Amino acid sequence: MKIALCHLELSCGPQERNLCVLEQAVRLAAEQGADWVLTPEAAVQGYYFYYVNKNAVVAPQPSPELEPLRKLCCEYGITLFLGCGEYDAACDKNFNSCLVFGPDGEL
Repeated sequence: MKIALCHLELSCGPQERNLCVLEQAVRLAAEQGADWVLTPEAAVQGYYFYYVNKNAVVAPQPSPELEPLRKLCCEYGITLFLGCGEYDAACDKNFNSCLVFGPDGEL
């Protein structure tokens, strides 16, 4: 089993940029034979997204913006451990989570 640890500069976002960088990194790791790909903490939104905008509310996960990453899991048969913010409506708070997409693209 090959595990790719993606060391990427994603901490300041914005999310759109981070998603482009993540797609490139996941594809590269998969093409190099990785079975599991692990991203940094809060990779999607950026580590400081909440400090930049205290009113930020993360979309329910998995959000449509993650679809390209989910498709890469299916295309390459990899497991993706994705550092991502998650919103809990019950307590009205954002949380730092790890979403895991399997080789079938399912969360």
